Amino acid sequence: MAKFIAVFIVVAFLFATQFSNANELQNPSESIHTQGREGSLKAGECPAACNVRCSATSHKSACLMYCNQCCNKCLCVPSGTYGHKEECPCYNNWKTQEVAFLFATQFSNQGREGSLKAGECPAACNVRCSATSHKSACLMYCNQCCNKCLCVPSGTYSHKEECPCYNNWKTQEGGPKCP
Repeated sequence: MAKFIAVFIVVAFLFATQFSNANELQNPSESIHTQGREGSLKAGECPAACNVRCSATSHKSACLMYCNQCCNKCLCVPSGTYGHKEECPCYNNWKTQEVAFLFATQFSNQGREGSLKAGECPAACNVRCSATSHKSACLMYCNQCCNKCLCVPSGTYSHKEECPCYNNWKTQEGGPKCP
């Protein structure tokens, strides 16, 4: 009987510890994000707040890039790793087109092989493929091309002259391989 009670106490302790930390895991940025409104952060605090915000995603580099851009504009990052965007109306209302335009203009003047790191390819290809109706195929080929050439042309169409490797990679039939 004593063993049963000891095991029960240990299991209860572990169970209580598990759920007492769950609140911290849901809202880990509370130490960074204290006021919950636009302008509640300084620009220098954005990277730390975005590290917390993006800590649970499998798309960390893209999340960090977009989060930092939104934070630098709004000076606010919602608490936790997901949701709570109502805390930062500017962050919540800044639409994908604006973020994509900012990203495209940031990288459009680089436009040469090796101008991107492999980890930046998914975000660059999300911008490149944002206007197509064949998004999954576009993303697949764009990421292949970007990983080989380390470059994605600016915008959603054309401008392939910015990346000769990307432009010159052809299919077996002789058509363009890269979108």
